[in-house]
Order: sequence, then C-alpha cells, then structure tokens
Amino acid sequence: MLHSYDFDDMALRAHRMAREKGWWGSDVSSPDNRAPADQVNNFHAELSEAWEEWRAQRGIAEVYHRDDGKPEGFPVELADLLIRLGDTAGRYELFVNPLVRQYLPRMLDEADVMPALGRGFSAAETSGFVKSCHKTVTGFGDALEQLHGYAVVRPETRGASQGARDTELEAINSLALCVLTVLCFCERAEIPIAEIIEQKMVYNATRPHRHGGKRA
Repeated sequence: MLHSYDFDDMALRAHRMAREKGWWGSDVSSPDNRAPADQVNNFHAELSEAWEEWRAQRGIAEVYHRDDGKPEGFPVELADLLIRLGDTAGRYELFVNPLVRQYLPRMLDEADVMPALGRGFSAAETSGFVKSCHKTVTGFGDALEQLHGYAVVRPETRGASQGARDTELEAINSLALCVLTVLCFCERAEIPIAEIIEQKMVYNATRPHRHGGKRA
C-alpha cells in the first residue's frame, strides 16, 4: 500500500545523488539556476518513454533488464518521473508528504477515478493516465517557473511577501497532484512503484558523471 509512501525522503536522496552526479552546481556548465524548462522537459520525456513501452506491447507492470543491468519498462519510466520530480522537490525544498497521505486514500476510494482491472488496464485508461500526467506536470512546470524567480534568481524574496508564499504553496499543491496521479495509478495497477524506485536509484548511483555528458 502506498498510503504512507515517503516521497519527501526519496526526494532528498534523489537530489543529493543528482548533485553528486553533476546536474546541479555553481559552475557555468551546470548552474544552480538550472532552467525550470529543462527540468519540466525531462518530466515529459519520462512520460513519453513510458508511453513507448506501452505502445511496444509491454505489460503495464512489466520490468525487464538490459544487458548492462538497467531496468526498463512502463513502471520504470514512472519511477524515473517520480525520481525527477523528487530531485526538483529537493532542490526547491518542496515537501508534499502531508498532502499525499491525506488525499491518496480518498482518490483510491473514488470508484470513477480509475477502476481497478487487475494488471490489464485498457488502452483508453492507460492513454488517459499518461495524458493526465502530462497535464499535471505542465501545471507543476508553470508553478515552478514562478517559484524559481523567488527561490533561485532572488532568494532573498522567498517567503518575504504574500505573493512569494502563495507561489510556493501553488508549487507544493501542483507537485502533490503529480505524485498523487502516479501513485493512484500504480496502486490500482498493482505496480510496486516504491520498490522499483529504489531499484532504479541503485542503478542511477552507478551511472557516470552527467550520464556521460548529457546536456540537460
């Protein structure tokens, strides 16, 4: 059950690892004010990779491994999305556990949210889920753009005004919605997403600096 999943702890660990791998820093090649658009585009990229796994006839909960040990599959891409969201949450100190734990049981109790069909979700339901994720990620991206100005470009203003506080709250709420959307789907599809996240983070720890020179 994901009712008590500790997203905030994972987020801090994911961000710490991302820093160690060179994705954040004070040098010109990876500045602390890494563009929010880069982060959000990477969120969407993970969703697109998940969709490609579904299109390729992979099972909704299927995890397979490449020769180098890298886990792949639809649930792995969802794990990657949550890890990336966590990295961003850690960077901007956005904590969502209370909201996730409050609302996930309610979402799961709503019969019309996403009816459980065991592991065999229909194409329409999976398509709708991925579309919904893209929408929530876009919403978070819009809030992140605003928060970035307070938290990074002008850090002295964060929390200094009602506008800054409202912006931070909007970012927290929209991030929580992203997390809830994925966790709700995984709970109903019987995807052990918490375990898969940990497996992927173990693999990520073995990857080279900036994944061998990726730009963003």
